[in-house]
Amino acid sequence: ASASASVSAKAADWTTSEHRHDAWHVIRLGCGAGVVIASSLTLLTAWRPAALIGSLTTDTAVREACASILLPVLACQLFKGLAFPSNAVVMGGLDWPFATCGIWAGSALCIALVHATSPPTLQSIWIGLSAFMASQTFLSVARVVSRTGPWARLYL
Repeated sequence: ASASASVSAKAADWTTSEHRHDAWHVIRLGCGAGVVIASSLTLLTAWRPAALIGSLTTDTAVREACASILLPVLACQLFKGLAFPSNAVVMGGLDWPFATCGIWAGSALCIALVHATSPPTLQSIWIGLSAFMASQTFLSVARVVSRTGPWARLYL
């Protein structure tokens, strides 16, 4: 949130090299923190999945269900940690039309994957959520490096 607010404050005046430098600093710091935190949590969870699942419930059926979807849950956890700062950068850059279209596209992908099986399963739900978060990360990064829209000013 603070990265988004900082980029927003600078977005109105990215015309000077100092402001562009500050904006890039905030982008790198926010996205870097997202990578470190998301990767750490995902690796920690993957390291001892039985301990995590065992701490959630004693019900054998629930434990088995949790274990069966662990991979897409871990993927979702990783991509979520990357999507939040990536989206914050796009929204902080006041790129609302792109952010809106990106969320719509990611939502459509998520819904399609959730309903790829009928009825939806835990697996298809988590795969859909993972794809949504991955799409948000990819689209946000692609938008910033595209040098289009408000992002053209960062490359002057």
